[in-house]
Amino acid sequence: MAKKQKRRSNGEGSVYQRKDGSWMASATVGIDPKTGKAKRKTFYGKTRKEAVEKMNKTLHEINNGTYIEPSTVTLEQWLNDWLNGRKPYIEESSYLAYENMIKKHINPNMGKVKLK
Repeated sequence: MAKKQKRRSNGEGSVYQRKDGSWMASATVGIDPKTGKAKRKTFYGKTRKEAVEKMNKTLHEINNGTYIEPSTVTLEQWLNDWLNGRKPYIEESSYLAYENMIKKHINPNMGKVKLK
């Protein structure tokens, strides 16, 4: 006889087995301030337990206030903003040296990396 799975309560998320046999869990992680709609995050795992553990870890972080939403800002964008913010407080020669180092050495190798 198949084991009956209990239903999850509101706010606990959803758990499904996908056609390929892997498991997917999803939960609401907040409200989008621009649209006012709920933001959902999806977690995947090879087993139900793995997917639920990933989801529960994130929900726990949200409840504790330690959750940091992944950012779409790249290192290049952040460095450019940082450098422009420092411009009024540093010498022109320092600004040009920093700008040169960022453009020639950092951005070509790591500029497209997304920050957390």
